[in-house]
Amino acid sequence: MDNLDELVEVLENSEDATVLEETADQVSTLSYSNENCKRLVEADGLIGGLMRVMGMDGEGFREAREWAVLVIRWIAFYGSDEVKKGLFEYDGLVDCLLGRMRKGGKVERKYAVLAIRDIAEGDMEVKKGLFKHEGLIAGLVEIVGQKGSEYAVAAIRNIAACYDDEV
Repeated sequence: MDNLDELVEVLENSEDATVLEETADQVSTLSYSNENCKRLVEADGLIGGLMRVMGMDGEGFREAREWAVLVIRWIAFYGSDEVKKGLFEYDGLVDCLLGRMRKGGKVERKYAVLAIRDIAEGDMEVKKGLFKHEGLIAGLVEIVGQKGSEYAVAAIRNIAACYDDEV
């Protein structure tokens, strides 16, 4: 992870779709261990850079967006409850994933739902926060019935496993 600052710089500033795709792919290889996931979530600008890529318009950026969403998913999947909480608390990330669920292509939608599902495996505070997040449950319910909806059902199930009367 010696070149993490360089990767963040690219994610935050590049307008080249191929370079963004390659950079997100490089970050994904770093996300396969819990220790790295913690460092990635704590790295200044990394999550924001990935969100920036997820928000880029146009077919030319499709693969870069897919990689960016996948990185978030891997961080949530391999990360500890502390990492999941860090992702949940990152300002705007859940809204960004919700946007990819609603407006993204098939692959983006799948990875965004999987990221939510994996974040929802975190502690009770995270589950409760996801339940209360405006539009998230409705967005997951919209996906139920579509191809690949088993992931949305799993996300709802993980959120509902909060054991709190409010949820």
